[in-house]
Amino acid sequence: MHRYAMFATLPLLSGPSYAADAVNHITNDKVVQLSLLLELKPLDKDAAIVRAVLLDWEDKSKDVVDVVCPGLFKSLLDKSTPYQPILFSQFVIGSAASQIAAPSTKGQLMPQQLAGMRSMLHVYSSLRALDSKVSLPELDNYAAHDADGTLEQVLQPLVERECKPHS
Repeated sequence: MHRYAMFATLPLLSGPSYAADAVNHITNDKVVQLSLLLELKPLDKDAAIVRAVLLDWEDKSKDVVDVVCPGLFKSLLDKSTPYQPILFSQFVIGSAASQIAAPSTKGQLMPQQLAGMRSMLHVYSSLRALDSKVSLPELDNYAAHDADGTLEQVLQPLVERECKPHS
């Protein structure tokens, strides 16, 4: 997803409730925009509703194929991890949104995992800005690799190992 697109979505946040529109008519063209809004404002008063609607849309959509590989973020498997549901769900939403933005990546494992991780890291960054006590070393490590341009190289072997069916 492109960061410049976030600025185009900011005026939507000034309206009375972006959740009302999201709940009424989720269409593919709104998915990317709403995902970006959640990245920017993960604790907004309407964020939980938008998140739930997007997850429901993702579950029913035939336009996306999401694979969650829990081994990529072991700290989020612990439900007591701060903001675990928000971070985990954003991985799914971000992956789905990337496939809508770039339909040629549908079903491609590495682009999905990378997009989901980056979306989750954006939410993590937003959460840290709101709550200085939030610290997940695993996500801090991924964020550092994203910042220095090595996230894909770090994730590649993990995706190959963790995302394959175990027999």
